[in-house]
Amino acid sequence: MDVSVRAHNVDLTDSVRAMAQRKLSALERIVHDVWRVELDFADQRNPRVSDHTRCSARVHLRRGLLTAHASAPNPEAALDQCITKLRHQAERTKGRRVNARVRGSL
Repeated sequence: MDVSVRAHNVDLTDSVRAMAQRKLSALERIVHDVWRVELDFADQRNPRVSDHTRCSARVHLRRGLLTAHASAPNPEAALDQCITKLRHQAERTKGRRVNARVRGSL
């Protein structure tokens, strides 16, 4: 799995990058055909917005694409929320694939 992490107006530490790699590897256990993941972190420079750090993720599958967006006060929290959304989508995708395989064998 190839993980690409980009940051726009956000200082990302190596610990955030390592945390992203670790959490995305857990996502690969649910859906086995992940070949590329793109993470984008951006800072919204508006003083009225409390959740100013935005995390966007795109997971490229062999048959499809999963996307998620989340905003939080810091990059770690935004990444956690984004991974939670991706995990939910991956479980739904896996369920659809398993159900289609079961229906096809009947």
